[in-house]
Amino acid sequence: RTTRNTSLSSYAFDFRHCVMSGYDDCAGLTQRLLVADISPSERNPTYASFFRAMPKSNNREILAQYRVENNMLVAETIPDNVPADYVGLSKDMTYHIELWEYLSTITPDELTKQFQHFVIFTDGRNNTLSSISGLPTKDVGLWLDIVDVDRSTKMTANHIHELGHLITLNQDQVENNDDDRCDHGKYCFRPDSYYIHFVDEFWDDVDASWIDAHENEDEDAQRLFYNNHFDEFVTYYATTHPSEDIAETWTHFVLTKKPTAKTVAEEKILFFYEFEELVRLRDEIRTNICEYYDVPINE
Repeated sequence: RTTRNTSLSSYAFDFRHCVMSGYDDCAGLTQRLLVADISPSERNPTYASFFRAMPKSNNREILAQYRVENNMLVAETIPDNVPADYVGLSKDMTYHIELWEYLSTITPDELTKQFQHFVIFTDGRNNTLSSISGLPTKDVGLWLDIVDVDRSTKMTANHIHELGHLITLNQDQVENNDDDRCDHGKYCFRPDSYYIHFVDEFWDDVDASWIDAHENEDEDAQRLFYNNHFDEFVTYYATTHPSEDIAETWTHFVLTKKPTAKTVAEEKILFFYEFEELVRLRDEIRTNICEYYDVPINE
């Protein structure tokens, strides 16, 4: 079996040129980052065709792991059992660093410094793009599927979604997880946490159909619930759990203009404006993104 030994950095993939062009204001750029993937015509054709040839997989394969120190990647580790199709990807340290530098550039330093690990993995095409591990401990890892990063507008929005989890599930927000009194899944939230405030305001009187769909893991029922309550959630995925609702809504809070509260979904976005520290993080992320893409900040 022939091993792929392709260096993605040889494609000179640059988010600035491949992802966005023609935007003359920050609000338009950030909205674009939220609403859709880039079109095939916007992608590097060599890069995109390479990943289309990648096999689909139901297994999560770790391709490389880094320790993060002072916002920089150190001490790379490559597992011994990387599948042959992914050996080239696992060894492309230059590209791993480029990906980390992009994500850390758009992330406020106070959030970036919480990451202790950066993990390059894949579970095949179009599955999990990114995730965070280790919360609510301090041993937090950022995971990125290198096979899916050609969907780089999606990568940016996904990363902001994961920052929403980092903000709402860290040790400042969550108490001892071993407490049997916990009634919010596997986390025990502090009474003054963002999550508790959000749930008390928007999930206190949840529809019985959601409970049935959630407990029975019935995707069709979940979809029907969303169709019946579409103006209460920013996305379908937000209906799957309050923790995903707050992370999805946070993403819209960061990437869209301030709404006018015509729907419950918009009221949820406005929830974040009640916290000065979250507004500051929003402004910093938007500034970082627009400076990265060299788009004027007219806000």
